[in-house]
Amino acid sequence: MGLHTFTELELFAFSLIADFLKERELTNTLESLQLEAGDIFDRLERFQRPHGKPLLTVLEEHESGELSGNLQRLALDRQYDSELNQPGPTPIPQLPPLTLENVHHANILTVTSRTVPTSLFPTLDPSTSPTTHVILTGSTDKTARITDAKTGALLSRLDHHKSAILAVDFHPQNPLNVLTAGMDGAAHIVNIQTGEPLQSFHDHTKYIVRAQFSPFDNGLWLVTASYDRTVQIYKQIPSSSSSPTPTYQKYHTVTLPGAIESFCFLPPHPPTHPHITLVLGSRDDHRLHHIDLDPSAPTPTSLKTYTTNMNQNGDSWVSFVPMDLSPSPSGNFLAVYTDSKAGRIIIFASRSDRQVRNLYGTVADGFSRPRIGWDKRGRVVVATSDDRQIYLFDVGSGE
Repeated sequence: MGLHTFTELELFAFSLIADFLKERELTNTLESLQLEAGDIFDRLERFQRPHGKPLLTVLEEHESGELSGNLQRLALDRQYDSELNQPGPTPIPQLPPLTLENVHHANILTVTSRTVPTSLFPTLDPSTSPTTHVILTGSTDKTARITDAKTGALLSRLDHHKSAILAVDFHPQNPLNVLTAGMDGAAHIVNIQTGEPLQSFHDHTKYIVRAQFSPFDNGLWLVTASYDRTVQIYKQIPSSSSSPTPTYQKYHTVTLPGAIESFCFLPPHPPTHPHITLVLGSRDDHRLHHIDLDPSAPTPTSLKTYTTNMNQNGDSWVSFVPMDLSPSPSGNFLAVYTDSKAGRIIIFASRSDRQVRNLYGTVADGFSRPRIGWDKRGRVVVATSDDRQIYLFDVGSGE
């Protein structure tokens, strides 16, 4: 029998105490208790105790459980510190190795980069190098552009949008296709050679501030997030020989308490999390929302969802907004760039509310578009700032 109500729990407690007093032959104390709590003792005669463990055994098991939990937490802390404090020097660049001028003739709002086959661009010679590192940007000039990261040469110009472009991404498996989204509430998958949209999505009523393919499963999912408080999740339709280009169909809509500012994907972490996890952050909320994207889920509503509290004391006060999210290269940590006046970046253990580091010094507010990332070893966090500086933090020391 389980304890499902406060009354049952109360009867269980009195039962343990009464047995304890009997075992210790504390007759007078037991009689006084029966006198003062007579109605409870009347019900004890009909109460079926869940187990026959005496009071001391219950207390010992509780203490043992507390100790075990503390030891597990200490073991996790040691594991986190071991990963974040890797031995060896941490090289910190002091100056940008390259500056590209006149990429756009207006403000650049979003940037991503990728190493792609050189053969994608007619102006490049594949015999020189089979791959080329390129930069994809979106701007207030309503264009997306692909630039050679070494020379600054323009390789592709995409002008299919009707407004400023706020988010861009390369398809993980087919870099010939890119994703763009903007202030017109539309998202497009575009062929970078022809400039023609292959597929367009119009499921938002306000700005799309984030758009990305899932990076750990060859782009099985496409996600867009908007100031209309919704996140649209699209799933790739299996391609055929007649249609090799990836095509997506709407799969699920998620609504959050406020305008969505950020999201990211966490890699699978078997056995507890065998699938990619989508993490969402919005205004007017003290939580991060997690969705495990199981492609075999029978329905969208059967996807596993859960939240983690960003407040260290566990309350529900909203004191900052998660403006940007970035997983570490291992996927074990999640960097959260907040709009806190203290210039605070929180490093969480992934899929957890455990704060393993707090970094301070950046400048951002609720009107900013800050960005955060990690170096490839997971030892340095790089963050933009409204004071026109780039901040690099040694995550191990917090400096």
